[in-house]
Order: sequence, then structure tokens, then C-alpha cells
Amino acid sequence: ICIWDARGGKASIIIEDAHQFSINAVQWHPYNENLIVSAALDPFLHLHDIRHPKKPLYSFTGHALPRKSKAMYQPIFLRTGMNITSEETAPILTGGRGTECLSLYSPSTGNVISRGESDIDYTTLGAYHGSDGNSTILIAGASRKHLHLFTPVIS
Repeated sequence: ICIWDARGGKASIIIEDAHQFSINAVQWHPYNENLIVSAALDPFLHLHDIRHPKKPLYSFTGHALPRKSKAMYQPIFLRTGMNITSEETAPILTGGRGTECLSLYSPSTGNVISRGESDIDYTTLGAYHGSDGNSTILIAGASRKHLHLFTPVIS
């Protein structure tokens, strides 16, 4: 992962060997400018603190359901508009190729918050953030051309 400083015309931060295979997604944390999440064609999702680029802050591995994830795709930070735990405001949501499930991870603790299984292989995720700060999650199961709309309920 290379973070380019357009003002200086050169790489300002390089995270070498971030994944074993090609990286297919990188996203900035919506509230913490030092955190990014990355996904690749391997079964790992990495949360990086760019102030410490030598190794990931947390590594999330596949799904703990009977079917193993071959790769995690399109992780997104959700703006829930409320704390899930005392310090949690933007959990990471991801689907995995071949798993037909979704996982929600804590960027504060590195723990799994929630995991769910469906009959859809969720490979594409997107979130619309309403004016009230809450997320409406648009989840597309591209492999079967399904489109589902979810609103998270955090309790």
C-alpha cells in the first residue's frame, strides 16, 4: 500500500507486504485519519495505523462458519450514529467470496462484533449515510444478481 502525497509528488507512507496477494480494496476510517482497512485476494482483512506501517494493527481472518472464506471483498466502515461499545462508532462490515455470510468487526478491539449467514454471496457492499448520521447499508450479491437493502439495528 502506497500513500501518495500530492503536494510533494512522492510516496509519504509505504506499507510493504500488506497482503500475500493483490489488494482489491482500501478504505479510510471515517473518523480517524490514521486508520485504513485493506482487503486482498487472500483470506485476511487488515486494519493499519499509518503511523506504524511495519505491521497491521489488527488482522481479521475469514469467517468462523463451516465454509472458509477464499477472500474478503469491499470492507466498509459503517457510521452507525451511535456507539456500539463505549469507544466504537465505525465498525467494519465485510463479506467473503464463497461464504454467503457477513462479518462485523471492531476497529477498536480487533474482535468480531457480529456474524451472519445468508443464501447470498455478498461480494459488493456499499453504505449510504443519512443526514441523521445513521447508515443504511446497500448490499449487492453480485454472483446471483440480488440486491438487498438493510438498515442496521444496534442494541
